[in-house]
Parts: sequence; structure tokens; C-alpha cells
Amino acid sequence: MAVQACKRRLLSYIVIQTIKNLPGVRLVRTWRYRRLFLNATDKNLFMGVYPSLAAAAAAAPTSKPQGYDHSGAAAMYDERHGQLFDTDYPVLFWLQRFIHDVKTVFDFGGHRGIAYFTYKQHLSFEHLKAWIVYDVPAVVAAGKAMVEKKNLNQLRFSDDAHLAGAADLFFASGSLQYVDTPLEIAAGNGTPRHVVINMLPVGRDGEFFTVQNIGTAFCPYHIYDEQKVVQAFTKLGYRLVDRWQNPGKICHVPFEPKTAVDYVGFYFCRD
Repeated sequence: MAVQACKRRLLSYIVIQTIKNLPGVRLVRTWRYRRLFLNATDKNLFMGVYPSLAAAAAAAPTSKPQGYDHSGAAAMYDERHGQLFDTDYPVLFWLQRFIHDVKTVFDFGGHRGIAYFTYKQHLSFEHLKAWIVYDVPAVVAAGKAMVEKKNLNQLRFSDDAHLAGAADLFFASGSLQYVDTPLEIAAGNGTPRHVVINMLPVGRDGEFFTVQNIGTAFCPYHIYDEQKVVQAFTKLGYRLVDRWQNPGKICHVPFEPKTAVDYVGFYFCRD
């Protein structure tokens, strides 16, 4: 009985997949998904595969702003301040081991201090001189206004990437996929002793680029080659201490083969 039921389910699956991929049906499905992608305001959607971030940017729809450098995107994520997610625990695991030796943090793409407000509830930041959030001008302006209003001394905002070179810790969580800057340059050319990267999308079949709908905007999106990421930091003299997965993060690019994506994190250290 169980064998027959499995056979029926398998046959049903094959029939459904065959129908879904008939040329006419696939055309309708593609059209419907594109309409959803263009109009969705509360979903995390991806569409298309491109050879570079520039090509993805050129292909992005023009019905919304592009990227995070505008007021709509700058106002996002307030609800995440102070809220721990599953993806934060590997970062906290390592930060609590060396944060006492860190005077300056360079938070690449940290928006309005999401990680700072969350992690300081669980770690001692008394010795910390500066947590510098690097982001686009619109986010930096919103962050500076918040700092002034709340009279925060440690938290700072800047759009100067060169400040990474003076940091003890380079930290990037869910942000490097939006830039075309080589990782080693973004991380200060190997000068920070510690590098923690979280929620980085890596392709199971290698690097590619796509377009993301974040609700308020369309963003060119970089899917990395994991081996190249590790090699980039190894060449700078870093040792890979740990690598983890972020199973709760999903990037699905419909109708495109070989676009399976995993989200991962790394801790690199220079001894």
C-alpha cells in the first residue's frame, strides 16, 4: 500500500512538473511572476540572472528607486533594533570571545545601527571607543540625526570606506551582496585583525547576479562564489576560523537554472 502511494505521488509530481514547463504554461507563469515582482511591496523577491552587478542594475525596473540611498529605504528595519534573530547567534558566539580587545568596529552596511543596538544588550561595550556604521548617504544622514537625538557617544555614521583600515573588527551582515567592491578592499585591505561576515549569499554553482525587490526599491544583488571569498581573505593573511550557515535566509530566482543559493557566515582572524 505504502509503495503504491509513493508511486502515485511520484507520478503526480512528474505530471505537474511536465505541465508547468510546457512552453505556453511557462510563458504565462513567467508573466504572472514578473507582474508580482514589479508590484510587490511586502515580499522579498528575486528575478533574472546577469553577468555583473552593473548589468543587473541596468536591467532593474524603473518603477521604484534603486538601492538604499533614498528616504524609503533609510526608514526601514526600525523594528529590528534590539531584536535577536537565529542568524545573530553565530556572530554573538564569536564576538563574546574577542570583543574585549576591540576598540573600533567598522560595520559595513549596518543601516541605522541594527547590530549595535542588538548586540550591546548581550555584550559589554564599555571599552568600545567607536562603532562606525558605513552606509549610503541617505542612511548615514538618518543615522546621524538619530545619534544626535538620542545623544549616543559610541555609535557613529559615515560614508567613508577608508575608515575600515583603522578598525579592529570589520563586520558585515547581509550587506556585501549589494556592492561591487572587492571584499579585501571593503575590509580595509587586511588591516582589521578580525573579520566577521554574516548572511552572505553564495551560489552552489558559483557566482552570479540578480535583481531583488525589497519592497521600497529594486536592488542589484551579488551572489558570491564561496571559494573565491575564502581565497581573497587568505591572500591577505587571514585564517578562516569558522564558517556557518544561515538556514533561515532564502534567495530563490524562479525560472533560472543553477541558481541555488545558501546564506553563510565566516570568521577570519589575523594572528
